[in-house]
Amino acid sequence: PSVITKEMVHTGENLRGIPKEINQKLHLSQIQMEWNAFYRENPQATEAQIRAKVAEVDAKYGAKFLPRKR
Repeated sequence: PSVITKEMVHTGENLRGIPKEINQKLHLSQIQMEWNAFYRENPQATEAQIRAKVAEVDAKYGAKFLPRKR
């Protein structure tokens, strides 16, 4: 079982969109590759490690997400 619950993933503060015109390249390629590598390197990732990766991904790509984080 995941240390991050479905409810945690789908809270309003965690949901942001990726514009359709960049979804294929950004979400389905770049971000997915980052998460695949993370889970290969951290098969028993803790909640803290996952949250740190979320912050890293957000810092790297978040300017392209909608709505923009304040």
